[in-house]
Amino acid sequence: MNEQISPHVSRSRGKFLLLMALAIGLMAAAWWAISWFLNAQTVKSALVHQVEQRTGHRLEFEDLELRLFPRPRLDLRHVKMFDRQIDAPLLSTKHVDVALQIGALLEGRAVATHVVLESPRITVRRDPSGQWTIGEGKPETASDKKGSPFGFLAFVRNLLIVDGGITIVDQSGSVQTDPVLLTSLQLTMTEAIPGRSVKIQVSGEMPQGTGESALFNIDGSLVLLNGADGESPDAASLAQAEGTIRIHRLDIRHVAGSFDHPVSSGFVPPVQLLGRLRLVPRPAGYDLIVTDWRAGFSDVSLQGTATVTGLGTAGPRVSADLSSSSVPLKQTLNQVPAEWIPADLRNKLSEHAVEGFISVHDTHVEGALGPDERFHIAGAVEIRDGRFLLGGSHPAIRDVSATVLYDLDQIRVTGLRGNYGPVRLSDGAALITEWRQEPMVDARISGEVGAADLIALLNNQGRFPQMTMRLSQFEQVTGEVGMVAHVTSRPGKRDLDIEEVSVAIRNLGFRHQNVPFPFRQIEVSVRILPKEVYLDHLSGHAGFARVEAGGRVTLEGEPSFQGVALKITADGEDLAPWLQGAGGEKFKPKVEGLIVLSASIAGHLRAPRFQGRLAMDGTAFEIPHVFSKSKDAPAGIRFEGELREDRLLSVRRCELILPPVRLTGQGRIRLADELEFQAGIASDALSLKQLPRGVRLGPVSAGVIKAELKMEGRAQIARHGSRVAGCASTMA
Repeated sequence: MNEQISPHVSRSRGKFLLLMALAIGLMAAAWWAISWFLNAQTVKSALVHQVEQRTGHRLEFEDLELRLFPRPRLDLRHVKMFDRQIDAPLLSTKHVDVALQIGALLEGRAVATHVVLESPRITVRRDPSGQWTIGEGKPETASDKKGSPFGFLAFVRNLLIVDGGITIVDQSGSVQTDPVLLTSLQLTMTEAIPGRSVKIQVSGEMPQGTGESALFNIDGSLVLLNGADGESPDAASLAQAEGTIRIHRLDIRHVAGSFDHPVSSGFVPPVQLLGRLRLVPRPAGYDLIVTDWRAGFSDVSLQGTATVTGLGTAGPRVSADLSSSSVPLKQTLNQVPAEWIPADLRNKLSEHAVEGFISVHDTHVEGALGPDERFHIAGAVEIRDGRFLLGGSHPAIRDVSATVLYDLDQIRVTGLRGNYGPVRLSDGAALITEWRQEPMVDARISGEVGAADLIALLNNQGRFPQMTMRLSQFEQVTGEVGMVAHVTSRPGKRDLDIEEVSVAIRNLGFRHQNVPFPFRQIEVSVRILPKEVYLDHLSGHAGFARVEAGGRVTLEGEPSFQGVALKITADGEDLAPWLQGAGGEKFKPKVEGLIVLSASIAGHLRAPRFQGRLAMDGTAFEIPHVFSKSKDAPAGIRFEGELREDRLLSVRRCELILPPVRLTGQGRIRLADELEFQAGIASDALSLKQLPRGVRLGPVSAGVIKAELKMEGRAQIARHGSRVAGCASTMA
């Protein structure tokens, strides 16, 4: 059974369909009207005017179209951005695509959800005064600036740059240089907090002549300190940026040449760079703070921090700290440009075969950025495993280690250690002033060496031709020699001044071919000054005797002894065998007890004077059938004389004292391989009753004697004894 539709229901459906069609038509008409309205020239001009207000720059373009589908979008072709007072464009791009917010658009405001720039090009210049500008314009003064460099963030939420290019031209130098090109730039800027911060990612290439292009990328953020909005876009003029930059395969020579600092050698292969940096606004310009940077090429690794203040002002300054890994010196010299090291210094390093490992620590570089400015440099270099040749037949100095502190005024060396042949250098220090003009060296050097090794080193006539001692006559040498020397020098004038040298000899022992007894357990302390030599201490054993000495020698004018004291102590039993060898079988002397010789030396070094006393108070002495003395009997010998330049030892006065008896004498000995001697002893009339108890003259026990003895002859002293030949005359 079919239902019938009432006429009332049918009329209602017809009205509804009519209203639907009318609404759709009205909406289409409204949308067409809005599209026509927005594409009107006045509306386009209003939108462009808002962009110019926020950026502070004038825009020109060949075509502009506003589309609503699928979303509101502004499309510009062949766009150029100009400074308000310059005809040359600051930026040019093939295509700009701007996606707009519909709500803001209906309110008459331009707010972009994203902007895409295709193939933008920009030129950055450094003018002859050192100021940086964009395009051909002159640096702006505060009164010239209109708008804000970051005002575009008031209407841009996201930005994408595709295939960008930047040309950097340095016109501050006297020589025209090739520009630095940044190509294939890709930039993505994404809004993080609306109106306050964005994240930035940049990548690109840097063509480097015929070599491979350097690759770089930046990952960071930009923060507007005062925010940016449509009401006050100029507030966005203060912004802080920070991020990380990485550069791969950078050719330092190419970049330096582009900024009027040509480098012909070094820095091979290309450098890998990593830096973390912040750009902070200041009342005048910006500060670039590099909290950490690293550079590596070949086996060399550098790292440090840096700060550039006053960017955007007339006088920017740079301050940097750096350190390096340990690298071979020869490799480092190959990496350093030839222009940075004087040719004569390079030649000296090559001539002396300087090698080793160095590392840079706490080096500080500071100065103004400008073509005529000079940097102040100070830092420290650690040297280890160093080696170099002194020249001639000198042995190489090896195993050198030191710390070098340097700046433009002076170089200080501390902790110097090394080996010069057998000599072990330790704890040396040096100060080099005026090192860039006429260097002045003030050095303190410490060293130790075995005595036998030192004799062998000094005995090499090829190394030390000034040595006149026949050091080869020393045998069986033992002991250690230590030295601390303070010297000053001006290498350019080839002078060397000794300020002080301290020599310490420990446990020295040796034999000499011309001396019949050995020397052992010798301890010596000597200080050598420019005008004086101090023998602070000398002690040891010469054969059977113990020797002690001290005093000084003045070197100013005629060198002379001053207050030199000598003390020789021997046991008679040790002395007897040597005397017995000289006296023959019939008159073998017998000695018991302690014998002490004390003497003082003064006068010119070539002809010294001496005087002293031989104490025999506790000595028993006997020459069979001639003379005897008991230990209790007092006795002594006093003497004085001089040693002349012709090696003649002259004893002007010699007294044998047997209180109250005195025997006086004199003599001379010519010191040569064969000793020539003359001597005489005389006494006044002497009663034997006056002799002290314990003293006897052979078999004679009473009477009066008057004696005179004259002797002359030659004597030879061999290692195992002595021989005397000559004649004597006596009167009694």
